[in-house]
Amino acid sequence: MLPIFKRKATTEVLITLQTGGIATKAGWFAKENSSKPGERETARKLTNHLAAALDLPTDKLRDGWQESLQHGGTDAFEERVRRWYVRRMKNSTRTRFKLSKSFPVLYQPGAQQSSICFHLMFATQNPKGLYEMNNAMAKALEDLYSELYSGTLFPDFAEQRDQQTGRALARREILREFAGKSFTVEDVKQHCMQETDCVLKEGDYRNLVLEMRRNGELERIGSGPIARDTKFKVASV
Repeated sequence: MLPIFKRKATTEVLITLQTGGIATKAGWFAKENSSKPGERETARKLTNHLAAALDLPTDKLRDGWQESLQHGGTDAFEERVRRWYVRRMKNSTRTRFKLSKSFPVLYQPGAQQSSICFHLMFATQNPKGLYEMNNAMAKALEDLYSELYSGTLFPDFAEQRDQQTGRALARREILREFAGKSFTVEDVKQHCMQETDCVLKEGDYRNLVLEMRRNGELERIGSGPIARDTKFKVASV
């Protein structure tokens, strides 16, 4: 994949990331000292393959696996791998991409809650590409919840949708990330789209910032019509 990542022509990539499969391979660390030669050899091959795929020394991968088991288990390891890949997608020494995002793809097997089947890793060289892909995924998630709750009297559709798309998370992230800084709505979009699990439409971020300003959580810097370069700050407590 590296030749694609280093293309000089304008390029965008969309990759499926199976974190569950990665965690399964990492689990073979437990078999490294097995009394069965076949298990030991399988463990060696799988862990070496995984370390190469993650571009990590085996010892560092092993340490990450053990630390994850102590702080959240397999889910914590999968999350660590996901964040690692997101960062690597915009590593300037390996790729020409500047913006990246992972989107959870939900699987609904008739259960009450959706579970994550895999992640779609997206990387682009242009903010417009990030916004367009984000909007497409946000629309898909909105359609999913509309379909799940259509024809029912389920009263919490809006609340459930907001929880899944991360509106509350985006609010907390704005207050945390931009405390003591001046920022624009564009700054909020790019940060939340890349560094959080929020899947809000592009316009929703502007609406959220303006709502937080009305609520007194944010303050506007300067005067005049609100534009792309209008700056805000977190309100003083």
